[in-house]
Amino acid sequence: MVVVESPARPTEPASAALLVARGTPLKLMILNEVTTKTAKAGDTFVVILDQPIIIGDRVVVPAGLRGLGEVTLAKGNGGLGTSGKLTTRLLYLDFKGSHIAITGDIRSAGNGGTDQVILASLALTPWGLFARGNNAKLKAGDIVDASVAEDYKVPPVAGAAAMNTGAPR
Repeated sequence: MVVVESPARPTEPASAALLVARGTPLKLMILNEVTTKTAKAGDTFVVILDQPIIIGDRVVVPAGLRGLGEVTLAKGNGGLGTSGKLTTRLLYLDFKGSHIAITGDIRSAGNGGTDQVILASLALTPWGLFARGNNAKLKAGDIVDASVAEDYKVPPVAGAAAMNTGAPR
């Protein structure tokens, strides 16, 4: 497993808020398939943080968080072997009642049916005009790269102040 680390000051006490820096790399998993067969611009889809964000030796943002992405372009397949085109952007991860802004664009294009058109045309049949390319899609389970879009201050761990200050209980 690859550990994603955010640049920060690892010497801060557990009670202090930590900063997940803008640009921190993320690995996200697509939860459900997104395809040009059904998707349209403006539709949202769920992503899951695949690896935790670690600062120093602490997991400050756990794997498994859900977030959203948005379809910005969904062009279905067409005749003459044209393939579908899908463009999306990543929006945010939900974390403790707030959003961690994320960024990343994911593009996909279906396989074209151009070879089918050429073969059908060479055979002198009209079927080449009806050959369609494939729809573009993001498959469920695909892992995609993203990054934190803006600095995010992680809320302090509840109860950590008393444990780390050395104060009597």
